Amino acid sequence: MLEFSDSDAEVSSNLIDTVSVNTSKINSSSFGITVNSQYIRYVKGTDDISFFAGGGPFISYSTTTSNAEIREKEPIEKYKRTDDSYSLGVDLLLGIEWWFHKYMSLSAEYGMKFMYRSRDSMVEQGVLRKESTENYFSITANSINFGITVYF
Repeated sequence: MLEFSDSDAEVSSNLIDTVSVNTSKINSSSFGITVNSQYIRYVKGTDDISFFAGGGPFISYSTTTSNAEIREKEPIEKYKRTDDSYSLGVDLLLGIEWWFHKYMSLSAEYGMKFMYRSRDSMVEQGVLRKESTENYFSITANSINFGITVYF
């Protein structure tokens, strides 16, 4: 899976009980890639219902950069944030497939993801530079996926 994003925004805000207006110009761009592989094993249930289970490894990488110019009265303050992260882990799933026609079926699957993630962040604001690193493990539930399959 590939993800690309590029956005520009202009924001104006004013403080309550004042006449000053703050304006910001923000540009953000991101890129992400995920590669996964799954082995799926079918278990025959009845003539028209099959159960399946599977799993496999995945790896992903993403990077995001945001630049902003914030104007409060006259001075312009520049702000830059960069996030780089990668994840790797294992996806597991269980499902059922119902063959309602010789060449067509409906399916439903549910799974879990076991993942290690590392994220490096850097924020530059004026003369301030802040860097941080996060490393963590997580176990998350995947969405329930429904599908229709047509075989030729």
